[in-house]
Amino acid sequence: MKALKTENSGIIVIPAGFYNITENNLKKNNQVELLAASSKVQGTNGPGQGCSISGKGEIQTSGKLADMVKSKFSWARGALVITVEHFNTQL
Repeated sequence: MKALKTENSGIIVIPAGFYNITENNLKKNNQVELLAASSKVQGTNGPGQGCSISGKGEIQTSGKLADMVKSKFSWARGALVITVEHFNTQL
């Protein structure tokens, strides 16, 4: 995710390899929740902070974002694009 910076701060772009089942699931229900954490971020009770990110996801195999991903990750067939709707910090 760090290597894939976009002009739109409301989206997260992740390289997508095979993701065939995920792509089919997202077509049926595009709601996603992403959990990310780091022990390098100070939490309320010591080292460690996490974040819950929810929104809508889709696999894009063509277009600007897919091309950007493919140029940086030769193994990717496209991009998992998450449009962020809500986020909450954890700990």
